[in-house]
Amino acid sequence: MNNKNWYRIFSGLIFGLLLISESFEAHAQVQDVEIQIANPLKVTLPVAERNFEKIPIKPLEPVYPPLVYGYRPLTFSAPSFRPKIRPLKIREDNLKKSREGYAAIGYGNYGGLLADLYFPVYNDEKSKSSSAVRANHNSFRTGPVGGERSGSGKSSVFMDWRTSSKGLLTEASAGFRNMNANYYGYSETTNLKNDTLGISYYDASVDLKFANDRNANYQYVVSTGFSQLWNNRSANESALKLGGDGRIKAGSKGEIKVQGEYDLFIRQDRAIPSGRRHLAQGETYFRYHGRDLQADVGITGAAENDAAINNFFHFYPLLRLNWRFMPDVMLEGNIGGKIDKVSLHSLTESNIWLDRDVAISHSNERINGSAFFRASVGKVWSFSAGARYAEISNLFFFVNQASDSSRFGVVYDDARKINPSLSVQFKRGSAAMELKADYYLWEIDQLAAAFHRPEGQVEWNGSFSFSPKFHFRPYALLLWGIKAPVVSEPSSVIELPAVTDIGFRFEFSFSEKGSAQLRVNNLLGTSYSLLQNYPVRGLQGLVGLSWRF
Repeated sequence: MNNKNWYRIFSGLIFGLLLISESFEAHAQVQDVEIQIANPLKVTLPVAERNFEKIPIKPLEPVYPPLVYGYRPLTFSAPSFRPKIRPLKIREDNLKKSREGYAAIGYGNYGGLLADLYFPVYNDEKSKSSSAVRANHNSFRTGPVGGERSGSGKSSVFMDWRTSSKGLLTEASAGFRNMNANYYGYSETTNLKNDTLGISYYDASVDLKFANDRNANYQYVVSTGFSQLWNNRSANESALKLGGDGRIKAGSKGEIKVQGEYDLFIRQDRAIPSGRRHLAQGETYFRYHGRDLQADVGITGAAENDAAINNFFHFYPLLRLNWRFMPDVMLEGNIGGKIDKVSLHSLTESNIWLDRDVAISHSNERINGSAFFRASVGKVWSFSAGARYAEISNLFFFVNQASDSSRFGVVYDDARKINPSLSVQFKRGSAAMELKADYYLWEIDQLAAAFHRPEGQVEWNGSFSFSPKFHFRPYALLLWGIKAPVVSEPSSVIELPAVTDIGFRFEFSFSEKGSAQLRVNNLLGTSYSLLQNYPVRGLQGLVGLSWRF
């Protein structure tokens, strides 16, 4: 195809495009159009289901016993209000003295005299300081044997002081005690002279303690004390004590506790020169606090210089468990050991009729353990049953002296003791009772028996409040199996009659601050003995008055 033909074709195309464009412009104008929009959809819901109609209605049950309503008019009247205008007290005294003390006095047969006093010296609430005086006297002019030759008495007076500042609690006390009695367990050939029958002990003491009183991750207590004991027969003993107790938290449920005490005794008697006895004892353990379980695991250590105990150092395991495996049932148990502190102070508390120059030594509990089951039934009854076991070296016993049966010496022996125990408690409203029974199985190495220690004991105590003004507290005690050596034949053993003691205390409050009391001991009037040759007083009665001020 030549160029001429291409030219004709291209010219025809250009001419056709021009015709089409003119035709499009003629029809490009928008015309008026009416548009209608119709929605043919229809919303249709299903019939609702009434589910609650499918549950049948429970028929009405009659109430038994039927409710009976009564109506009565209620009248209310109030006295007219007459306000008393008082001047505003801008300043208060810094020192507020509290006078709510207590005083009691009583008198009974056997020339019995009772006096008791508690007197708060001051109470400063701003500085959290307080001080008080306590005094007590209880004596009998006569006794069961020989009238005034078997009289006895105890007196004491103490003053304490307490303050708290910046989280530090400080307590201090100082006091004096006196105990006096007569040797009345004598034989018929004894020369009865007042200067040989009377025995008196005097004790002056001071104590000081520091502790933190704020809730913190740690707590501590530091204490010290000194006591000087002497009698009218050339015997005396000085006792110095240093103690400490601390704990620190270990996690959310644990804590570490450390306790320790050091005792120094300096004793002198007629035939015994002055000598020093040392005892240092402490325990360290970890305590776990769980919801139903508390456990202590640690060790106890002691050091002493008594010649009667072989080793100088002693170590014992320490394990204590308290497990509540049911809401009202608790299991308790422990395994451990310790040195039992024995001094002239502790011996005279148990037996004032000691002879001169008695032997004194600590006792070593090589091992001790216990297991108890405790349960409660409702809110009224609770029970406890279990047993204790101990192996003790150098345990002391009181024996009558062969030269004078009214004086007691102290002998020592190794012993093993098993102690089954049972107790029942009852409490309902204002009535409460407790019954406790213990039985002791003794095994002694050399002595013929566990002298002057009971074989069994049953004790009952009650408390009844008939009204806010009347209170009645009875008790009953039964002891049996107390054995003692025959003075003329040391290898022979006699058993003392069983102890039966019944008594009560009755109190009547005749005002908000005053009350009257009646105390009766040994209601059966039995002449029993806890120590050989020393019968106790028969029926004792005492009437007294007390007043709070």
